[in-house]
Order: sequence, then C-alpha cells, then structure tokens
Amino acid sequence: MGATGGLDVGPGVGAAAFGVNGAAPQSAIFDALRRVGVQLGFTWVRGANWYISIAAGSLLGAVGFFFRIWLMSVLVGEDLWVYLTSQVTQLLNWGLEKLVSIGLLDVGILGQANLQTVQVLALVMVILSNVVYLFTVHLAAWLLLERLGASIPPPPNWVRDLLDE
Repeated sequence: MGATGGLDVGPGVGAAAFGVNGAAPQSAIFDALRRVGVQLGFTWVRGANWYISIAAGSLLGAVGFFFRIWLMSVLVGEDLWVYLTSQVTQLLNWGLEKLVSIGLLDVGILGQANLQTVQVLALVMVILSNVVYLFTVHLAAWLLLERLGASIPPPPNWVRDLLDE
C-alpha cells in the first residue's frame, strides 16, 4: 500500500495499461462485443440463416474471449489461461465424481486429468458459451425487432415449434 492508501505500482504500469491514444483497457475488452454486433447486423441484413450467423458470431466471440484473456494476462502479469484450465479441471473432476457416485462410470476413471483433455474442454466451453449467448441474442432480436419493423431472418423450424408450444 502506498502512502495515499492506494496500491504502489511500478513505473510504466500506467502507460502499459493505456493504449497509445490513452484509451482504457475496457475499450479493448468491449471492442470484441462491438465486432459481434457488426457481424450480426451484416448477416441479418443479408438474410443469412441463424446457423451461419451463430457460427460466425461464436467464432468471433471465441477469438475475442481469447484476446481478452491474453490482454488481461499481460496487464495482470499472470497467465490467466492456467487459472481457466484449473477451473475446468475442477469442473471435470466434479462431473466425473458425480457420474461415479451414480454408477455410470467405474472408480478407475478418477485420477489425474490429461492436460490436453482439459484444454479441449475449456475451448469447447468457451465456444458453447458463445453459442448459447448468440442464440439468446437471436431469439430476443427476432421477438423484439419484428415489432419495430426491422425484422431479422426467421428462426429454424424447431425454434418456432418450441415457441408455439
């Protein structure tokens, strides 16, 4: 703690946290969300179906997520990917313990998790999170924008069937 009650930071940390033009790191973080918004508008105006729009947005969102992980790792000075993989390892172990306890898996499956498996699971979780997010955005936009006269392409039949029930 410094004399003013704040944290002491080394020289140049403030300059590293802000870009050349003085933009705060939050602008870099939210830049990925803006790009997803532009991508959604581009695909909606061109009438692309939901699968293409969600797939492209999920890819862009995943790239943005990994950029944010990298940027925060640089700013914090720690490798946040290691933190993410440790959290995924704990989730994997918890899920395996639950499957063993209900008898779906043998006790021999428990043990040290393979690093590649954990990293692939982390990647799948990031992409799945983006897919769920973009599906929710599509659903909300389809329900709201149609009432405003700016409709987007219609959802797949299975989504309409779910909403009709």
